[in-house]
Amino acid sequence: MNRLIQQRGFCKGQITRAHATVAEVVEASTSVETLEYRLAKLNANYERIIELSEHLCTYKDEPDYIDPATDVVEYEEKHFYTHSVLFQALNQLRKETKPSAVDVTASETSIECLVSSQTKFLEKLRESSSHTELHLEKIKIPTFSGNYEDWRQFCDLVLVSIDKRANLTNCQKFHYLKSYLDGEALNLVKHITVTDDNYKEAWERLVQP
Repeated sequence: MNRLIQQRGFCKGQITRAHATVAEVVEASTSVETLEYRLAKLNANYERIIELSEHLCTYKDEPDYIDPATDVVEYEEKHFYTHSVLFQALNQLRKETKPSAVDVTASETSIECLVSSQTKFLEKLRESSSHTELHLEKIKIPTFSGNYEDWRQFCDLVLVSIDKRANLTNCQKFHYLKSYLDGEALNLVKHITVTDDNYKEAWERLVQP
């Protein structure tokens, strides 16, 4: 299990670096081949994270088990943002060099394969972990940036959709909560580590006037 965690950590690090430097990479890239290589590498690391996450789920009864669901959404967002930037830059270069329809179709197929892989992973994760639900699309919560007029609605939705859900751990609740914050509201909690124990502290910071 430890080896799986280490391998998964390496892939997460690769995606994080790609996400952090994508603007510089696009600006410096002058060839289609360079962007194609980086896009393929990004996709490979994301697919590997999904594969390793599936394997980790088989160890859910081990005492040191770490639920991969706690950060899968974070790296999904990093991957798709980075993929989008690289893909747009690649398409622009291809237009300038009169790309073939085959190349564009191949990239679109790659995106479809990634979405399919992620869907299968989430389904397996839901089946193997009865206490976990990752149906984020069912939680219809608008982003809260700190505007006092929006607080009451946001607070009520979080309490009903996240805080009161017994099938979510506090760590997962904290992760979901942060995903719906922006601006000043996010600044209040963004430096707090996402753990079970810190969820209450983060929520109290938002509740305090």
